[in-house]
Amino acid sequence: MYTPAVFKSPTHHAAIELIKENSFATLIHTFDHQPIISHLPLIFDPTKQHLIGHLAKANPHSQQLEQGEYTAIFQGAHDVITTNHHFISQIPTWNYAVVHISGTCQIVHDISQQQSLLAHIHHQFDPNPFDPELFERMRRAVVFFTLSIERIEAKFKLSQNRQPAEIQRTIEAMNILNPALAKLMKQANPNV
Repeated sequence: MYTPAVFKSPTHHAAIELIKENSFATLIHTFDHQPIISHLPLIFDPTKQHLIGHLAKANPHSQQLEQGEYTAIFQGAHDVITTNHHFISQIPTWNYAVVHISGTCQIVHDISQQQSLLAHIHHQFDPNPFDPELFERMRRAVVFFTLSIERIEAKFKLSQNRQPAEIQRTIEAMNILNPALAKLMKQANPNV
């Protein structure tokens, strides 16, 4: 990913936080010179420092999970920054935050580990109590896996290359139009 130095993630922690807050990912793998792409939630597991997820057994991607390297792409807040905001340079652009995780996948075969992974995913998204019967129904239809974190690339393009007045004006506009992006911009530009 093309990432000028000014747009590199400020910290490893910032990249992990983006993953936690935006867990719906694009999972990409190349097999037989063709890209295989799936869209799914991937959860960061801080105890093992990997991602966890599951795919439908019917998804052809699930048949290739342990073959080669995978990349998971997580997108944070993003929006167009118009010439109304960049009153000095008069060039529109797009502000965004994105994290790429590359590593290898491992299928989880152990039933107790599968149940633990599903419970972890369930607690992340569903306020209802975890139902073990749900696991029994899902277990036959999905493939549980982990994705090791072997490489992290993060780009936080949030107006860091602009003049302070432009940054402030853009943050003020995004506070109304896209508060999540405004929050990221404030974090990336703390001196504005």
